[in-house]
Amino acid sequence: MAPFEPSPGKSSSRNVAFGASLGQIPTFRERRLSGSGVEELLCWPTLAYTPAMMRLIFASLGLSLILSTTSLAQVKISVPGKHHNRKEEIHAKVENAGRQPITLCVGFAGISGNTPSPFWAQRNNGRKWSTLLLGSDIGPAFGSAVVLEAGQSEEFLLQLNESGNIRLRLDYWRGAIPNLACASQPKGSHVATSASFTIE
Repeated sequence: MAPFEPSPGKSSSRNVAFGASLGQIPTFRERRLSGSGVEELLCWPTLAYTPAMMRLIFASLGLSLILSTTSLAQVKISVPGKHHNRKEEIHAKVENAGRQPITLCVGFAGISGNTPSPFWAQRNNGRKWSTLLLGSDIGPAFGSAVVLEAGQSEEFLLQLNESGNIRLRLDYWRGAIPNLACASQPKGSHVATSASFTIE
C-alpha cells in the first residue's frame, strides 16, 4: 500500500482501506490528518440490517421469551381428560415443578364439595374469562396453608355444577409458610392456571 500523503492546502483528509481482521471480524484502517501528523485508527464497519435479518433477530428474541416464561412455570395444574360431566368427580393435581417450596391456601370452596381444594374456577363466555361464584366464597382463601416441597405433588377432588369451557386457577406463595394467614388474603401471591376443559 502506498504511503499516505496529505493533499496540500487541506487541514485534514481521510483514506479508508481494509486492514487485517481482528479474530474473524473484518475491520477498517482509517488514516486522518491532524495537527500533530497522521493518525491511524482501527475501525469496525457499520452493519446494515436487512428486513430478513430483523425478522430473524425478533424471532430469536421471541423464542427466548417463550423459553424463559416456560422455565418460570413453577406450579402446574393437571386435569385428566378434556371432557367431563356436571357433578362428576374430577381428580386435579397440583405439582411443584420448581426448586423451592411453595405454599397454597386450601379451603372448602364451592367447586370442591365436601373436600378441601386450593382451586377457584373460571368459565369462558366466548370473549373473556369470568370467575364462577360457587358457594359462600369464590375460592379457598379462607382455608389453611399447605406447603408443597420442591418436586412434590398433591391431588384434589373436585365436583363442578356448572357447564361450559372451564379452567382452574390457584394462588400460591413462594417459600414454605406454614403459618400463612389465608383468611387475610396476604399479598405477594402468584397465580397458576390449568389448561381449559369442557363440562357438559
